[in-house]
Amino acid sequence: MNESVRVSYPGASRDVFVDGAKCGATNTTFTVETGTHTFTLGPALDYTPRSVRVRVSGTTSLAPKKIVFQVAAA
Repeated sequence: MNESVRVSYPGASRDVFVDGAKCGATNTTFTVETGTHTFTLGPALDYTPRSVRVRVSGTTSLAPKKIVFQVAAA
């Protein structure tokens, strides 16, 4: 089953990787399979946390799972 997620990151759009595969972009809603996934962003490694592992289920396009990354402190 497909689930909706929205990965947020302030500033410029970044690639989003789900379980190591490029699946979408930050600040947009995209779909993943139901289950537990690890989310990371594309280079550069200037964000926190380094990864988010979360179970995704019971979502809709109007109510996606929200995953938040922030700019890392210098």
